[in-house]
Amino acid sequence: MNIFDYSIISFLNQFSQNSILFDEIVSLIANNKLFKGGIMVSLMWFMWFKEGKSQQGKVREQILITLLISIVAIFVGKTLALILPFRFRPIHEVNLDFKMPHGVLETAQINKGVMLSSMPSDHAVLYFALAIGLYFMSKKIGIWALIYTSLFIALPRVYLGLHYPTDIVVGAIIGIIIAIIGNVFLLNNRIIKVIMEFSMNKPGIFYAVFFLFSYQIADLFTDSYGLVRSIIKFF
Repeated sequence: MNIFDYSIISFLNQFSQNSILFDEIVSLIANNKLFKGGIMVSLMWFMWFKEGKSQQGKVREQILITLLISIVAIFVGKTLALILPFRFRPIHEVNLDFKMPHGVLETAQINKGVMLSSMPSDHAVLYFALAIGLYFMSKKIGIWALIYTSLFIALPRVYLGLHYPTDIVVGAIIGIIIAIIGNVFLLNNRIIKVIMEFSMNKPGIFYAVFFLFSYQIADLFTDSYGLVRSIIKFF
């Protein structure tokens, strides 16, 4: 383990088990989907209807771009977690002597008996990408989203031993790069224009799909990812 990870993990871990209430609150924030994707998705819906007609078209295009890059971000994050060298999470690292916060189980981040790699954090990849997407729409809201993502999505996962700080940093860098590339190259793209026209011509269908995408972002695409894995196994 590098000195950067060890220093931050050791500092945060000294507060573990000092207060059941504090540990439970941190665990609630880290695991509750309303505190994670729910907030970020609400900001996107807010921006969708906020701007006047003069700016509304551009902002809505950027929201559509952000939705598309969210799919790319979570795909890249989960793929890298599979192909990069496996990294144990702090709660599973026997040499770390990690003091487990109240409410955290040793089976955390183990899916059907399979231990998931810690690097990179898919939470960081997705939600930092969304925060940068919001930054392209509004600097004020984007900065707020970046701060919120750092304090209420990333930091609790380090405190609970679900990720090392470098897992978060690498995930954040990946998400930010994907968001910047997407917003630079997809703005005014024909595909985005077609979707915009569809949203105006078929609002019922569009908003139903928009809602489903929003739900999956709040869910970290867990249901979609599980469905795809099941289909692959079936065939």
